[in-house]
Amino acid sequence: FCVFPWLRYSSCEILGRKKTRISLSRERFIKKYVLMLDTVRNKILELKESSDKFAGPVLFNILGTLFGILSTVIIVREFGSDKLGIVSYCIKIITILSIISLLGFRQQIIKNISILTKEKKFKTASLFLSNAKYLTIISSLILVLFVFITLYFFENVFQIDKQIKLFLQIFFISLFFNVQTKLNTFVFISLGNIKKSILFDGFYNTFLVFIFLIFAVIFKMPVNIETLAVIYLLSRLVN
Repeated sequence: FCVFPWLRYSSCEILGRKKTRISLSRERFIKKYVLMLDTVRNKILELKESSDKFAGPVLFNILGTLFGILSTVIIVREFGSDKLGIVSYCIKIITILSIISLLGFRQQIIKNISILTKEKKFKTASLFLSNAKYLTIISSLILVLFVFITLYFFENVFQIDKQIKLFLQIFFISLFFNVQTKLNTFVFISLGNIKKSILFDGFYNTFLVFIFLIFAVIFKMPVNIETLAVIYLLSRLVN
């Protein structure tokens, strides 16, 4: 039995053990440092990917808003503020009718198309989308027909101005094209293509309206409410 246990080891052994402990602690520190650097690098890469992913959509949203403001200025200047009020009112009605025409397919398309494409069930996804298109076409046509019948009724009862009636008839035909554009937008969202969904749903509409308004001003088209209806219809048709 030894009173001082360390005397059982030579100085070289003690020094070697100390070096081993120091090297082990140093290796642990280096591993933790490298792990921390990898975590920070991964976070930076994730932020870069997300910024690259959403930079385009944000830019197109800003441009779409800008074109919308410029279109409003042109309409007020060339057609009058009263025409702008009618157009804004009709756009809100079309938005409501579009929601009705879509028959709740928004969530179903975004969820089901994403799942089916991941499972590589492309035929099932195509069939599902085709059924959605057929049903929304029928529902939008029914609503357009309902609008026409309502306008005919109100014309006889309240004696609506013929120009306003023609404007509403032309304008509400765009409901059909607006609904189909919405469906395509939902497909892009389900596939994770946010950029294209914003392009088709927001940017192209406002951009095309702005372009057609510029052409109307340059070529001095008739400044009446029917021209506005044709412009909005063409923008939805082209999109």
